[in-house]
Amino acid sequence: MRIDTEIRHLTKPGANLFVELGFEPEEAERLLAASRKQISDTQMLKRQLMEDLSIWIAEHHLKQAEAAGILMLSRPRVSDVVNRPPSSSFGSSGRK
Repeated sequence: MRIDTEIRHLTKPGANLFVELGFEPEEAERLLAASRKQISDTQMLKRQLMEDLSIWIAEHHLKQAEAAGILMLSRPRVSDVVNRPPSSSFGSSGRK
């Protein structure tokens, strides 16, 4: 059995995907605004969680390897949390 992987259409950057999926313009705008808000809220939560984790690690004087064991993460992932730039928008770099 062959899986069809042919690309038939590309949505241009900045285009409203919901319009291209056939939603009425008003509904497409509502859906786009809602999805942008959800993405923004998720990024804010990730930034807050990373900040809180960084503070927790420092307050408990944990080494990155110790924190990684407790959090069940890799040590490099903990390093990302501890050493991220202050204005980092976690999730926008493609790393998760």
